[in-house]
Amino acid sequence: MKHLFFSLIFSVLCLSIFGQGRVSGTIIDKSERTPIEFVHIEVRSVGDNQLIGGAVTDANGRFTLDNIPFGEYELRYSFIGYEKTEVVRFSVGRNAPNANLGTLELEETIHDLDELVISGQRSIYVNRIDHKVFNVDEDLMSVSGSASDLMQNIPSIEIDVDGNVSLRGSGNVLILINGRTSRLTTGADRAMALQQIPANAIERIEVITNPSARYRPDGTSGIINIVMKRERRYGFNGTWAANAGNAHRYNSNVLLNYNPGTINFFGSYDIRLDNRERYTFDNRVKINSDTELLSHIDRNVFRYERSLSHFARGGFNWDITSKSILEVDMTYSYWTVPHDGTTEDLFRDHNMTLTSENHRLRDAMRYDRDFSITAEFTHVSDNDHELTLELSIERENFLAESSFINR
Repeated sequence: MKHLFFSLIFSVLCLSIFGQGRVSGTIIDKSERTPIEFVHIEVRSVGDNQLIGGAVTDANGRFTLDNIPFGEYELRYSFIGYEKTEVVRFSVGRNAPNANLGTLELEETIHDLDELVISGQRSIYVNRIDHKVFNVDEDLMSVSGSASDLMQNIPSIEIDVDGNVSLRGSGNVLILINGRTSRLTTGADRAMALQQIPANAIERIEVITNPSARYRPDGTSGIINIVMKRERRYGFNGTWAANAGNAHRYNSNVLLNYNPGTINFFGSYDIRLDNRERYTFDNRVKINSDTELLSHIDRNVFRYERSLSHFARGGFNWDITSKSILEVDMTYSYWTVPHDGTTEDLFRDHNMTLTSENHRLRDAMRYDRDFSITAEFTHVSDNDHELTLELSIERENFLAESSFINR
């Protein structure tokens, strides 16, 4: 009993000299008046700023720190998404060992943004089950080039110097515009037509190497489908562009769109001047099987073309109802291609002596005027059956003439 009595006396003396207290409280959202969980709490001594202890609030926003020596302190609390750290002064002592700070508040940080811009970038190539898609917006040639220029950057498609298209090595390829055949891509001068369609009017190019029966692809190596842009933004908008290149190459185009609501009007016009010079050198050596003597044939060809083209497109999309749509699309193209050239043939014997020569001068002219209009009505029934009615009218005038002088 004597030892227990002295222990109690010693404990009372320690609490008197080295007393410890407690601080507690609750932290809430100032505007919502709801408790905030996981708020960071720090207790620091006044004067030397020494860290005494720390804690976080529970699900009810409450906190408690025990074993705090008697003295003057600052309680600091903060949380992500709220205003700067708040500071509250308190003290614990022999007469008041428990400091209850009550309800403390944090004000949420609010920033007003002038504008929020969300941007994304589509992949240039997209591989799908039955076809490949080339998004031309990511290609630099979509700014100033033509449909023919875009195709040169697509794998499995080849364009020769004359603009002829081949798919996987075969020139027997079907080219569609918006999923339909067109005189522009099936006429006698398809290569020239592809060089006149402006690239910035094209949304994407689809390469279908395994087409279904709906395209009637018999005897073809595949299908190239050129999908034109159809702007659907509300109001009036448009773009205008002009480009200039070397060797007297120029083009300019304008795209306009007006959408007041259920009907959307669109139109575009492109003019292009394209001058091209071509040189061909063909040097051959022939061996006479009887005399085993050599002969030499040299052919030099020069050709100069001056192509001027106009391409216009217009139409409208009308959402008659939520399940009935009427689309009308009209295109007009006109181009002239005057060109001239010379062909020189030189014949030499085995001693490289000139034996004969032939010079041929050519003066030629081509022009093509094409107009087409397509109307398509689509209705989707309640059981998701689709009915499509299409009317297409096309007219083309094509002329090619040449004159030659042989010497």
